[in-house]
Amino acid sequence: MKNKILLFLFPAILFSCTIYITWVYGFHFPFSDQWDFVNGLEIFHSNKLNLTYLFAQHNEHRIFFPRVIMFFMAYFTNWNIGYEIIINFLLGFSIFLVIYKVLDNVFDFKNKPIFFGILSVANVSLLFLSMIHYENWTWGWQIQIFLNILMVILGIMWLNKSEYKIEYFIFAILAGIVATFSFANGMFFWVIGGLMILTFQKITFQQKIQYLSCWILVFVCVFSFYMWGYQSPAGLNKKAFTVDFITKYISFVIGYFGIWVSNPNDKFNIGVLSLLLQIIGITYFYQKKILFSPQIRIFWLLSFYTIISAMVSGLGRADFGEGNNILTGGVYHLAPRYILISSFFWLFNFVFLFTLVDRNMIYFRIKKLSDISVFIFSIALLVILVMNFILLKGHISGIADAKEMYKRTLKASQEIKKENPDFEILKSIYNNEEIILNNIKILKKRKLAGFH
Repeated sequence: MKNKILLFLFPAILFSCTIYITWVYGFHFPFSDQWDFVNGLEIFHSNKLNLTYLFAQHNEHRIFFPRVIMFFMAYFTNWNIGYEIIINFLLGFSIFLVIYKVLDNVFDFKNKPIFFGILSVANVSLLFLSMIHYENWTWGWQIQIFLNILMVILGIMWLNKSEYKIEYFIFAILAGIVATFSFANGMFFWVIGGLMILTFQKITFQQKIQYLSCWILVFVCVFSFYMWGYQSPAGLNKKAFTVDFITKYISFVIGYFGIWVSNPNDKFNIGVLSLLLQIIGITYFYQKKILFSPQIRIFWLLSFYTIISAMVSGLGRADFGEGNNILTGGVYHLAPRYILISSFFWLFNFVFLFTLVDRNMIYFRIKKLSDISVFIFSIALLVILVMNFILLKGHISGIADAKEMYKRTLKASQEIKKENPDFEILKSIYNNEEIILNNIKILKKRKLAGFH
């Protein structure tokens, strides 16, 4: 019991800090895309809500399940947006608990020295519970990303067990459907799920074909339904084959892996180092013949989810701004809300490093030390501490950014309650004058979001 308390002491302190900062400096008023949701609330209160609207596109996403949650919360709270932030807390903490459970299955913390467990759990909390991705915590609209990430983790975890029980395969399919219709990146879940099925080792080849055929069939159905009536919000970049775009694209993708640092010029450098560490880790597990074991494959497949997300996102966002280029400047336009998606990449690196620490720690116990074991242990521990320092610095930076965002939008949050608000002030929370002014009237009419 004492060890459990020590194990979760740092995460408890960290998450308490995140909750406090988020609640004080979060958006308790409609912000950005939430103004587009106001029209949906009017449809809802006019008793005209239907499945067509719930499945309708929002940019490239079909956010059916987040919409259902937001309508549910709006109905019972008169759209008190603070309750959406609470849902984010619950989803974020659930992600942390699931990751902890998966890590515990790998390292068996109760049979390890207490420092090993404390450091491991601290890493997970810094990845998933810190203010480094403050945009997700402070903005109720980000339910979609939290729900997507939770379903991806649960889906891969259940699929990892489906070699042993068929019901887990069904659970994984259901999780994939929720992930896909929460955030567009959920489409990549079906790719990594197919790769996992190919690595199954406890079933016959015929059973593997049956699993894979069923998986592909469900994916085709989901994809077809997703693409029905789909309209691309923005076409493929016309400069996709120019040297300028390619360098920007590479910079964006690599920067995605180093998104934890706030300085744009450092994102690419950290991303390169993170990618090298990933390659070393994959090579190590392959040489040890455990890369495709259930304990390890879940982590590199989750990391692959980050890689695909980065590569596809780069096609649409890499060309934003002049600074997004490895030849001319740093990596910009990597919003903090993407950090939750990129967490899987660093999670694999941590698993690799802690595996090195764990395996070389055995030599300390049996007193059969060698220079190489001491060296590997020391280097792995040092890299872990450096990565933790980067994450902790990111948490502190996230707090400052949340406060700065609060200051920038405070005047607008007060202006929207006035009889004739000044749109020049409201631009900091939404940039379409006609929509925001019309939607303020809807909120006042329906007495939603604190309007009377």
